[in-house]
Amino acid sequence: MPRSSKVKVPKLRAVQGYWACRWYDDRGKRQVKRFGNIETTTRAGAEEAYAAFLSRWLDDETVRTPTATGARTVEQLAERYHEWAVTYYRKNGRSTGEAERIRDAMGPVVDLCGILPVAKFTPADLEACRGTMIRKGWARTTINKSCERIRRVFKWGTRKAGLPAEAWYRLLTVEPLKKGRTEARETEAVLPAPEEHLQAALPFLPPALRAMVQVQRLAGMRPGEVRHMRPVDIDQSDPTLWEYVPAEHKTQHLDNERVVYLGPRAQDILRPFLARKVGASYLFSPRDDLRERYDACQTHRNQPTAKPKTSRRVRDHYSRWSYGQAIAKACEKAGRAAWEKAHGEIPKRGTPEYAAFRALVASYHWAPGQLRHSAATQLRSGYGLETAKATLGHKKISTTELYAEIDHERAKAVMREVG
Repeated sequence: MPRSSKVKVPKLRAVQGYWACRWYDDRGKRQVKRFGNIETTTRAGAEEAYAAFLSRWLDDETVRTPTATGARTVEQLAERYHEWAVTYYRKNGRSTGEAERIRDAMGPVVDLCGILPVAKFTPADLEACRGTMIRKGWARTTINKSCERIRRVFKWGTRKAGLPAEAWYRLLTVEPLKKGRTEARETEAVLPAPEEHLQAALPFLPPALRAMVQVQRLAGMRPGEVRHMRPVDIDQSDPTLWEYVPAEHKTQHLDNERVVYLGPRAQDILRPFLARKVGASYLFSPRDDLRERYDACQTHRNQPTAKPKTSRRVRDHYSRWSYGQAIAKACEKAGRAAWEKAHGEIPKRGTPEYAAFRALVASYHWAPGQLRHSAATQLRSGYGLETAKATLGHKKISTTELYAEIDHERAKAVMREVG
């Protein structure tokens, strides 16, 4: 095959679990072309695909520089869309992660049909990519969301990249996977956090995290809303009912207003934190918890000039990961305490009792998002679906129904009387 002395030919390598080659295009941007997963694709198969790609790479400038004007393959469309998405899907100067989720969704499409012209990408090709997702073990709901994101990429191409509208319209004919009519893995529904397990975990949480869980449960907030609470965002003019307007929330980009109402019980929990925080500082801070822990430790040495052992820095508010991890650890301790109370000593690994012990501990686990489901279910049961909808800040009843479980016990009681 022809080869120019000025062109540095990319080599086939193992890159992050894939057979791939990497190079820098004419604009100085690094490009990556994948030839299949290492676990499912042999090197011989990858070399064959690589040889075919290299021939086009040497002869076609648009293959070497996929973001150049005139790029029209599926892979080139995916690259151009990702460049645009990383600047669009941002909130308050930070990435929302949607651009990466779209890139993950386009992964199977690029692997199977990357060299295919966009105009020739058919619904059958989308279904073939969906089959790859099923074989990879993706959940049915994840696959359906991924297909929506794939269609969004092609829709963007008709507006921004001059692609034919038919390329997007055709994909609308591919219906979502139906439950019970596909081999795709099903996920368990998100249920409310069991009240007894919630109460069992609270003693094992630091004061700030315990307050976060209690306030989130009472007000039906999203985890992000309670993590970012600040005094400046809380209106305390009405002593009977405070109003908390989050500086950022999930549907902010849709111009939806979000107001969280805080009643007397939530106010009592928040007052100690409001007494020592002002302005735009976060109410719940890992730094405060760490400082209190050090103050309570008699053997701790205060060495302000000592060099840190790691590059880790304590943040001024809890992240999504740290909040979830703290709750998971508290649930683990609650489950262990329940076993010790009922059976005494914790069994050793490998014994018949150990499996039962792990099953009990696992049953005590719940996640921060389940607290919102708990509040929604309680509101629906006691005050109706419309009240739950208004409190949670939903625009549609159908959204609230996803959070609020049906009160079967109430239905049973009614039917005992009228049925």
